[in-house]
Amino acid sequence: MAANLQDGLIDAFPFCAGIPIAAFSELETTNKVTFFTFTDQEIATLKKAMPELSDSVIPKGTYKQLTTDHKTVGVFNFAIAHKDVPRTSSTP
Repeated sequence: MAANLQDGLIDAFPFCAGIPIAAFSELETTNKVTFFTFTDQEIATLKKAMPELSDSVIPKGTYKQLTTDHKTVGVFNFAIAHKDVPRTSSTP
């Protein structure tokens, strides 16, 4: 999708990923990009319809062209492993 955006084949692309997103970082080195999001009311509506969403913020400076904190929605991530996989933390 990043290549399609850079080539002008699409105007935008949203997706869920951890930040910073390498494709966004790369795009903004060669293109002027616009970060856009939802209004507070739109975020509330989305969260009501999809309770798995949560409030999230992309902090300013995460990307060079992102000069203000960017309110958005996020999803929780987790991993499941077999009980015999060694722990890397002392947390039970």
